[in-house]
Amino acid sequence: MYTNDDRCDVLVVGAGIGGVCAATLLAQQGYRVLLTERLNRVGGRASTEPIDGFLVNTGAAAFEFGGTLEQVCRTVGVPYGADPATGRGIRVPRPAVVLRLGRMNIDLTPVIGGWANGTFRWICRVSLDRLPRMAAKRGVAVEEVTFEQWLSRFTKNRWIHAMLRNPLASFFVTETDELPAAAVFTFFAHNTGLRKFGFHPEGSIGLSRMLLDRFTEFGGRLRTSTEVRRLRIEDGHVVGAVLTADGAETEIDCLAAISDAGPRATVELVGEQHFPQSYLQAVKTVRPAALMAVNFAMPTSLGRFGAMTFGPTRNSRLLELMNFTATCPEMAPPGWHLYLGWGLPAGGDFDSERESQLLLEDLREAVPGFDTARVLSVKVNRDDWPAQHASPGTDLRPATPIANLWNVGDGVKDFGDGGMESVAKTSRAVVDSVLRDIPVPGRH
Repeated sequence: MYTNDDRCDVLVVGAGIGGVCAATLLAQQGYRVLLTERLNRVGGRASTEPIDGFLVNTGAAAFEFGGTLEQVCRTVGVPYGADPATGRGIRVPRPAVVLRLGRMNIDLTPVIGGWANGTFRWICRVSLDRLPRMAAKRGVAVEEVTFEQWLSRFTKNRWIHAMLRNPLASFFVTETDELPAAAVFTFFAHNTGLRKFGFHPEGSIGLSRMLLDRFTEFGGRLRTSTEVRRLRIEDGHVVGAVLTADGAETEIDCLAAISDAGPRATVELVGEQHFPQSYLQAVKTVRPAALMAVNFAMPTSLGRFGAMTFGPTRNSRLLELMNFTATCPEMAPPGWHLYLGWGLPAGGDFDSERESQLLLEDLREAVPGFDTARVLSVKVNRDDWPAQHASPGTDLRPATPIANLWNVGDGVKDFGDGGMESVAKTSRAVVDSVLRDIPVPGRH
């Protein structure tokens, strides 16, 4: 392990999943990595905070199997699935997904698994091929055809629209009347398709902690409660950064930098004068996505499931319900059941308080016994703390005009990607770029 505090090979700004994955992969390759986080906890919008004995997630809650995030963990030697010896790792809920109809829970897991592996994947591929024809008839670009427009060609049934809208809007954090149909079809045709997901018994922060254990074993340094105030630029390259911690300002030199703070924040760290106008204009087109979350606990169980989806609700705010303690009882005190209700607010400059109340009304109507629930937190992720930095179709690329500066995270994901899986993909891509462009000092 190195101890020189005023220099590193790669500075990673932000300890969200993207920053943690990139930092750990680079440390494993022998780079001297400094990972900074302005908060006092890691995980970013996939973190967890204790509230009255409950482990409450700050945002993203579920981890997919069979994709890049699992590959990253296995690459660095972190067990991904549940480890019988330690109890750590991702546990799979059974059943995974149920549909709430009246007082009944209908298990959708076999349907989702079968369709994702066969029929639905085929439908998505065919639909993707036919979208250009539909776009041409409307006189728009393919990416401008929304999923709702596509679905309305086949049915106007409000139940069908709601049952597809709710899980899609929850995953892509975008209403289906704004969500590009091509993004949906691309995801299900070419990705894991959410066939298998799970929860960590320590909350979402648990996976970041496991990765960071390896990060420090590889010699990486983590500094929480440390804000990067500015990235220093010389001759068009990042050469270091100005950090602030405990009221004291220090400087550090680096050979490259990776930002998990979002494209807009990255530009602010560098200064607009260092970017061409074309890139600044592209950054302005990135549209952050907002999402609401109600974390609540009940003394009664709603049954065994990982996620619950719904048909139409009164206010059309409630999307999905996550059930943590049926799979991870450690997340709540004995005798309590911990749930999370996702909600999508109205578009534009919405009123957070009113939208939260509309979501709570939907929960009261849809969840038996919600009037007796203990509401632990009501969060609206938006603006500088969005649910994701870019809505589908507005993402930038990880590379920036500055040769040794990259972005990772959900503001630079591939078209048609979503969730934490998409974030891990950006980290893997950026690490490959660093390995190609920034040789490990001293390695020949």
